[in-house]
Amino acid sequence: MKIDFHVHSFYSEDSFQSFEKIIQKAEKCGLDGIVILDHNTIKGSDRLEAYLEARYHNLPVNERLMVIRAGEYSTEEGHLVIIGLKTPLEEILEVNQKWYRCEDVVKEAKKQGATIILAHPFRWKHRSPSEWLISQVDAIEVFNGRTCFVKDNYEANAKAVELAKKLELPIVGGSDGHLTVEIGRSFVNFEVEKASFDPQKLHLYDSSVHGEWGHPAYEVVSQVYKFTTQKKWGSIPKQVIKFFYGVLIYGIACLKPRYFLKGDVMTYKAHH
Repeated sequence: MKIDFHVHSFYSEDSFQSFEKIIQKAEKCGLDGIVILDHNTIKGSDRLEAYLEARYHNLPVNERLMVIRAGEYSTEEGHLVIIGLKTPLEEILEVNQKWYRCEDVVKEAKKQGATIILAHPFRWKHRSPSEWLISQVDAIEVFNGRTCFVKDNYEANAKAVELAKKLELPIVGGSDGHLTVEIGRSFVNFEVEKASFDPQKLHLYDSSVHGEWGHPAYEVVSQVYKFTTQKKWGSIPKQVIKFFYGVLIYGIACLKPRYFLKGDVMTYKAHH
């Protein structure tokens, strides 16, 4: 069962993908499921459920695309993907500037019986997850399609793989797609029938992650979109510089691919 575990919709400020376009692309590229998550929110969940009911009315479960709604919450220790919230965290917790307090997110997620996934844990060299946070999560994102050419940190995905192996935690992977062209390039394959899959019991399934690089231009497009909608014109030159740097690293990766993690990244054996 192939699931792209990291896709953003227009409820994220740096994406303009509608639920409809996301689902159409996921079906077209042969995915069995998709996790639609957005920055610091699970807004639109009711709208999504209504659309899915209309689209798949009377279709059996095994013929439907499995669509899972989640939130990607920013904390001082990095990003946490939360699946299974009954009450949105943004309605309960306070934001300090642009971050939620990590301890508060973890505490409230556990209180609601939600699953906590550590997203792209080594994307920022200066901010790695603490031992405490690592001890609290249920799974680790070991491949993120947008974490391949971030600044000089192309080893971030490989480090996430090492961490997951060390801790023997369940694994996920995804495109981090903010544009439809990215969807399905990276995914996790679970050895389970769709009708039996529970996204809050990842430890029960053997799984493997497949990852493909996302082109640096994808992130630049979404960031420029974000800053133009916010009318932050001064931030655009920085994105242009970031683009050319990303293209340089992308070129190096194409010439020397052995230095860059890609393809079948990791397997996980379930603990029954």
